[in-house]
Parts: sequence; structure tokens; C-alpha cells
Amino acid sequence: MEQVEEYMKVIGRVNAVFYLDCEEYYCTQRLLHRGQKTDRIDDNLGAISKRITFFKDNTLPVVKYYDDLGRVFVINGDRDTKEIAFEVGNLFKFLKKNNFELKNAKPLTAPPPQKKRERRPSTPKQKDSKDNKDSKVKPEDVIVPLATRPPTIDVPDTGRKDGLPTCPIILIVGGPGSGKGTQCKKVLERYKEVVHLSMGDILRNQIATQGSADEKWGMIGTLVQKGEMAPQEVTAELLIEQIKKNKDAAAFIVEGYPRDKLQMEEFNKHIGGLNFAILLDCEEYYMQKRLLERGNASGRIDDNLNAIQSRLTFFKNNTLPILKHLDDQGKLVAIDGDRDLDEIFYNISQVLDFAFFGRKPQPPGADEKEVAEEVIEKDIAPESSTTTGDNVANPSHTEKLDAAEEALKNAKVVFVVGGPGSGKGTQCERIVQKYGFTHLSTGNLLRAEVASGSEQGKKLTEIMEKGELVPLETVLMLLRDNIIARAATSRGFLIDGYPREMEQGVRFEDEVRESDFLLYFDVSDETMTSRLLGRAQTSGRVDDNEETIKKRLKTFRDNNNAVIEYYSKENKVERISAENSVDEVFAAVVRAFEDRGITAVQDKRPKVKFVLTSKQKEKSTGGLKDAKVLFVIGGPGSGKGTQCAKIVEKYGFCHLSSGDLLRAEVQSESDRGKRLNEIMEKGELVPLDEVLALLRDAMEKKVSEGVKCFLIDGYPRELEQGERFEKEVAGCTGVLYFEVSDDTMIQRLLERGKTSGRVDDNEETIKKRLETFHNQTKPLIDHYKDKSNIIKAEGTVDEIFTEVQKYMDSKKW
Repeated sequence: MEQVEEYMKVIGRVNAVFYLDCEEYYCTQRLLHRGQKTDRIDDNLGAISKRITFFKDNTLPVVKYYDDLGRVFVINGDRDTKEIAFEVGNLFKFLKKNNFELKNAKPLTAPPPQKKRERRPSTPKQKDSKDNKDSKVKPEDVIVPLATRPPTIDVPDTGRKDGLPTCPIILIVGGPGSGKGTQCKKVLERYKEVVHLSMGDILRNQIATQGSADEKWGMIGTLVQKGEMAPQEVTAELLIEQIKKNKDAAAFIVEGYPRDKLQMEEFNKHIGGLNFAILLDCEEYYMQKRLLERGNASGRIDDNLNAIQSRLTFFKNNTLPILKHLDDQGKLVAIDGDRDLDEIFYNISQVLDFAFFGRKPQPPGADEKEVAEEVIEKDIAPESSTTTGDNVANPSHTEKLDAAEEALKNAKVVFVVGGPGSGKGTQCERIVQKYGFTHLSTGNLLRAEVASGSEQGKKLTEIMEKGELVPLETVLMLLRDNIIARAATSRGFLIDGYPREMEQGVRFEDEVRESDFLLYFDVSDETMTSRLLGRAQTSGRVDDNEETIKKRLKTFRDNNNAVIEYYSKENKVERISAENSVDEVFAAVVRAFEDRGITAVQDKRPKVKFVLTSKQKEKSTGGLKDAKVLFVIGGPGSGKGTQCAKIVEKYGFCHLSSGDLLRAEVQSESDRGKRLNEIMEKGELVPLDEVLALLRDAMEKKVSEGVKCFLIDGYPRELEQGERFEKEVAGCTGVLYFEVSDDTMIQRLLERGKTSGRVDDNEETIKKRLETFHNQTKPLIDHYKDKSNIIKAEGTVDEIFTEVQKYMDSKKW
């Protein structure tokens, strides 16, 4: 209550209080579960018990106080996080509608919003010079546009102040324990003429040398030991002093400064001319753990538990907002800092080489010291308008390369991955015919080299006979040469049999072009072996014998798993089961291409989006009058997702998901996508009008391509959605309701909970979710009783699908 009184004195009115009401048992279980995964020092049973006791003794009276004022909204916290987020967002809408004055009205209910995809951040502005004004920064592992509200910087950056060196200044920033110092050392090893200025090291050196004899520095040492900041006038003076000492530096890498708004203003006032900042983005848990381990080893005065927590809190509250300020100015690049040190540094070198020096990054393994010295000598040297030597030796070749690279940006690039004998070559031929892509097979390119009889071809023969992978440099060279040769005329590229390992994918995307997605043909080892042995009878290929096949399959599996996992996290994998017939596999491929927005080559109609009037909408729905629409409904754990996949596979329905459509529209960055993104970023529900418009547009597009049957999975979730869909889009032909007892759904979800780690897969929460589902579903089933077919979904997947087929076969689709 003391904090309440202080709040009332300093700030004043509280409009509303959201209270997440949870059972003590579930709070304890969640914290213990988190402690097992994260090793958080306060997630042990003793500490948890004390924290909960403190909450009950001190925080609950505060809730009671505001409840007596009629300002508390109690939210059931023992539910799915999406349901909780929906209710919180809905309460905000309700309060905003009522100008944040509490009344007796109740906010409306609706289903939880779909999760928004993360957008990629913008790259930093580059130095405006003749040599690099057209170069583009493209660091691939940049995540995090910061959401923190930026402060108002009262002293703008007007450029470098007189009397200071004019070389570039780059900030390396990150929370305490993010590894800034380690990466700065790597920068110094690569870029010999760069000077590293660590404000932390500068302060600690001053404290060590003057702290015992100088009262001022003794006081500063005490502040640092507590995790607090040294006075800003002191830090600014020290930084300026170090900059002036290194007047011949090619560039400055500044670490640990500025840390807040005042230091940012001090920098702008006394130094200025910041080029950009690189943020090492790390999870708080890992930073805390690193600092504790470092403190045990180094004895640093600020690596104690209290100081660490103070420094982390300060970073979040003070440093992150100024990073948002830099991000808004286009001067921030954020890099994932929770990875291998060399991976992080490679991305830093990408940013430095591309954004600052105007050079492409060198691949890992190159002689980085020599490269860096060349960069420092040539790229930071004073500019000259005179061009000599090799720079003008072959301008026509350069122009051709520039034209090819420009054309390559507009073409699709699809990686095609599958083991030997997976049938990917056959499928690629069909893709070429239907979509007009250029098929580049690493296998064919390599075999052509072998057939040429060259020295390199002979070496490749020896490697292939051993069942080993061909060196990356050879494969990448062959691919690059062929892609550049066709870039100006090709609609897209199928890169067949590539990448086979992570380094191939990374280097391809760094040096050629980012892929659009990866097509993965998934086949068992037994099937692939059988196919390859059959092929060996007619192919004459030296690598089609049983012993070599086994080696090739083992090599493929060892390397492929990491590739699929990496691109799956990027939402770029289309997994195709390739055990079936060629036609069945290709049907799945076509669906994957359509889902990615790739149309057949013969469809040359321009893609135009219209904003329809109400009369035009009424007229346009006439195009959907013959459409067959099947709604699919089922509770959590009913297995409807599995059955939908089988319906699509057997009956060729077009599968539409409102969530997928929303995410695709946002990703397209269209005007509507930007509008939807703003809504979703606020945590608000997407209006039903927008959802219906997306469904209608998608269906009309498919109808124009000859599709008539649509599967709407998980829709409608409430009666209004169904009624408006039929009124504004198309009539409902039928409803498939997968009926499962609560006991069965609970059992399935509890079984899933053993491996999923989801906190909402516990019995109490599941029961509440099922209650919500039944309350929403009963009116739907009653409304569509004449069109509903109830499927008893208690058996095996095949038994359930047998019942589905009976219904599907009874209709004329």
C-alpha cells in the first residue's frame, strides 16, 4: 500500500486494474517448470513460496483497495495464453470505447486473434559516398524492431564537432553479459586500424588507479559496484579524451556508451556524427548466467547478483528506449546474440563490410586479417574521382553482372531437397513444365563435369564413388555461373539437391540470393534404396550400388536434419510425402506452390485488387454461387487438422485458413496488409469485415482458376461468423463436426502435454477450454442441423476417415 500512496502522490488516477487470477498450485507448477528449463535462481521451491506469500500479504490488499473503488477486472489466468490475451485486448477496446470510465456495460466476446508474424527490420543508413551509395545492407540474422517508446532527444545529432577526428563512429550495444567485449576484440583482429573504446574498461581503469587516493573516483567506484551509472559529465569527458588521443584511427568502435537519454544528448552535444549502432540482442536469462559465471572467474566488482539485476533493469528501462530512437533514424541493426560466437561475428562483419565499407562480406575461412587490412587501406582512404587499373578493365562484364543481379531479385528461388532416390528430379521436370522455372540440378551439373573428362571431373568421380559430398566451392561455383547466365530470362530457379548442409544454404543466400522456400521430398531409406537399385540396372551410374547407396543415405541424413530444422524456423519448408505415385506427389507440390502464391506459367493475367462497392460485392458473389463450401468444426484434441489434410489429399479441395490468409496479407506489405498489421500490433481483433474480404478474394481467385470446392477449417467459431459468411461470400454446402467426448479430448491433450511443455495442457485448463468451445459450438450446430454431418471421432485416424469418406462420397462435389 505504500507504493499505492506514493503513486497517488506522484502520478495520480488509476483508471483500471487487470488482475490475472490463478490458482496457487498452477503458479507454483509453472515456476518450477520454468526453473527446470532455465535454471533461474529464484525459481526454486523455497523462493517461490516466499514470493507467493509476499504477494498474498502485500499485493492482494492493493487489489482489494482498487476493487472497492470499482476499478478491478478479474481475468481467469489458468487458461490458454491466447484466450487470456484476447480477453485483455477486448477489455482495452471496451475501456477505450467508454473513454476509460468504468460503467456497467460488459465487453463483447469473440475468438482470440491470430498470432502476427515478425517483420524483418530495416537496415542502417549507409555512408553517402561514391563507392558505396548503391550498396545494400542485408544482414540475414537481424531480428527485433524495438517496441519500446523512444524518448525525445532534445539535443539532435548535427554532425561531428570541431577538433575531433572525422572518422566513422560505430556503437556496439547490448545488455550486460551480451558478449559485446568479446565481439569487439574480434572486430579489432579483423580491422587493424579500428580503435575500440569501452566505457566500462575506461571507468574501471580510472577507478583502479585513482579510486583509493581520489575522493571523486572513490565515489564513482561505489556507484559502479552497485550497478549504477557514473556521472554523465565524467563519461563524456573520458570518451572525448580517448577519441582525441587516437586522432589517426580509421574508425571508432564504442562499447557501453551511451546508456540513457542524457548520455545520448551529451554525445550529440560534444561529439556527434554517429554512423550507426549494432545491437547484440540476447535473452535476459543468458545474460544473467554469463555475468555470474564471469564474476566467479574474474572477480569484477560489478558482477555480483544485486549489481547484475540493477544493470539489467537499467538497460531495459533506459538503454532500450534510446535504441528505439536510433532505430527510428535508420541507424540500428539488431543481431541475435544467443548463438555461436563465430556466427555472431560473421553477421557483424556483414554489417561492417556492407553498410560501412561498401564491400561484400568474405566467407568464413577466408584470410580475414589480409581482407581487413585491405578494407582499411582502400575503403577508408580519402575518396578519389580517378579510377585506374583493374577497376576499368572490363566495364561491359560489370554491366552484365549488374543487370543479371537486378533480374535475379525479381525471380523466385526454390531449394529442392530430398535423398537419393526420392524422385525430386522427376518432380522438378513437372514443375518446369507447369511453372516455367529453370531447373538447375547440382547432380546433373556435377555429372556433366565428370563426363567432360577434365582433371576436376576425374577428382569428382573418385569422391562420388566413395559416397562423400563434393566440396562446397565446386558446387557453389557451378550453381552461380549457371544462375547468372539465365537470370535475365528466367521466371524462377529450382535448385535441385541444394543445400545439403547449412554452410551451403548460408553461403548461397549471402552470395547469390535469398531463397523463397525449400521443397523437401520426405522418403524412407528403404524406399530410396529400392528405387536406386532398380535404377542401377539401366543407368550405369558408378554411385548406384548398394554399399555406396548406404553411405550416401547416411551422409544425407547427417547433414539434412540441420538444414530442415533451420529453414522450418524461418517458415520456409514445404514438406512433401514422396512415398506415393508420381501424380499424387505432384498434386501435393502444386498445392505447396499455390500456397506460396506461385501461379502456373500459362496464367498471364495481371493481378489487380479492387475495392468493391456494396453493389459490386453483391454482383461479385455471383461468381461464387456454384462454389461448394464445407465448414469443419471440432474441439481441441478432436483431430480435425489431421482429417482436413486427408480430405485435401483425397478430394482435392482448396484448404483455406483465415489465419494463414491474414499472415500472408501482412507479409505482402500491401495497403491492406499494413492496415491489418497495425491492428494486430495493437493486440486488437481483426474486424470480421476484413476476414470475410480476405476469404472472398481468395475464393474468387481460385474459382477463376477452375476450383469449385473449398474446405474452411476451424470456421465459423460463432454463429455471427457463419451467418455473415453465407450472406456476403458464399452459401454453406455442408458442415463436418468431429464429435469427441470431453474425456477423450482431455486424454489426448494431456498426452500431448507430456512432450509439448505447454502450460495450458493441464486438466483444469483443458476443461475450461472445452467449456468455452461447447458454449460457442452448440448454437452453430443447432443452426446448421440440416447441413451437419456428425463424425464420431473416437477411433483411429483411418477409422475416422472411413466415416468422412462415406459422407464425402455421398455428395456431388
